[in-house]
Amino acid sequence: MNGMKKKELGMSFPKGTAAHAIEIAKAEVGYVETPDNITKYGEFTKANGLPWCGSFCNWVLAQAQVKVHSLVSTAVGAHKFKEIAIIVTGKQIGRAHV
Repeated sequence: MNGMKKKELGMSFPKGTAAHAIEIAKAEVGYVETPDNITKYGEFTKANGLPWCGSFCNWVLAQAQVKVHSLVSTAVGAHKFKEIAIIVTGKQIGRAHV
């Protein structure tokens, strides 16, 4: 998390929660990839050089200790979430929206 301690970032939510994952994601604001899409997220998922949105999600969730299937392919990841009813339409606290 950019070398900062959890307390310095104001992280207060329990590990394994969506709220903790959001805290970790917010701490990554400003991270920049190399021109070839090389990132610590791609390194984590062994998908360096590819678009890294799914790798970022996997990295954040792993740091937060939230267990999910691979999201490296975001289309497949979104489909998987729909299959297990994690993604819903409309607003619900604690659920992802599409």
